[in-house]
Amino acid sequence: MADETNTSVLLPIDIEAEMRKSYLDYAMSVIIARALPDVRDGLKPVQRRILVAMTTSAWPPTAATASAPRFAATLPATITRTVKR
Repeated sequence: MADETNTSVLLPIDIEAEMRKSYLDYAMSVIIARALPDVRDGLKPVQRRILVAMTTSAWPPTAATASAPRFAATLPATITRTVKR
């Protein structure tokens, strides 16, 4: 038989306490997922994505140097192609 829990009962909560808890949970997840470098290679996730995209695109490590804005303009398409593989 299916779980018969009553989902129509609403419990009052303190909105200020809930917002503090939710914001703290979100802030910690952002710090862990995006702001801290990985211990394996010292790179942040966005830095790793850029290096992978550059390696799989027209700018491998042996290619001539290119300006960051020139590469950044092609980055979204490059990441999309990399993710779809």
